[in-house]
Amino acid sequence: MHVNGTAARRVLVIGADGLRPDLLDPEVMPNVAALAAGGVRFSDHHAVYPSHTRVNMSALASGTTPGQHGIVANTMLVPGATNDHVIDTSNYQHLDALDHFTNGNMLDVPTLGDYLPDGGRVAVAGSGSGGSNLLWTRKDRSRIVNANTAFGIADLYDLREKLGEIPEPGYPQIARANYATRAVTDIYLDDPRNRVIVLWLNEPDASLHRFGLGAPEVTQAMRGVDACVGDILAAMTQRGIRDAFDIFVISDHGHSTVQAHNTLREYLSA
Repeated sequence: MHVNGTAARRVLVIGADGLRPDLLDPEVMPNVAALAAGGVRFSDHHAVYPSHTRVNMSALASGTTPGQHGIVANTMLVPGATNDHVIDTSNYQHLDALDHFTNGNMLDVPTLGDYLPDGGRVAVAGSGSGGSNLLWTRKDRSRIVNANTAFGIADLYDLREKLGEIPEPGYPQIARANYATRAVTDIYLDDPRNRVIVLWLNEPDASLHRFGLGAPEVTQAMRGVDACVGDILAAMTQRGIRDAFDIFVISDHGHSTVQAHNTLREYLSA
């Protein structure tokens, strides 16, 4: 694909869900650290409030804050949108219900795919929820590989079959991260129509929620994410296309350092 007679640059966005900036240890994540050292590290990047995944996903995809794009929580109350009025933004069917209820305005503003010229598209691969992937490319679902759903689209089932059997979920969720990464290396990179490629990995967030900051499983998850980054960079280099890409490694939020605590019920009982 060319723009004004020159080859159009492409963009790769790699998201490591829940990765706090101070967790970036070069010994644990050497590929990410090398990218940061050889490029630009933006130290004033902040999550929007509330710092939920899909709220920030919508902000990243649209360049706007929640008050503008309209996704204000991972789970929202929207009277009339569903039978119980609840919209779980991790569930693409809930997002579809919201889109129908709002006459096509699931998000109140355009997102990346709406701006791409000349038939360019956003291709998304992810190991997290279907809803989080859909928010990047709500109007064109022709290139979404998600380990949890094919969105009921036959062509997406075909894409997933090209990558082999979907790994069973486990912690850390490295196998599913590798599966999503293969969608990038084996399918997306070779098609220049995929002007923007988004790989969104639900690690280290999944392990942080389950095990907490500092747990060895979290370190293992971060090593797994870094290996995925290394696999993509190697695939780009092998094809001679690395210099054609602008590469962003980002996150959506961090995790708080907290001590173990009881439930509210236990405190009230005491």
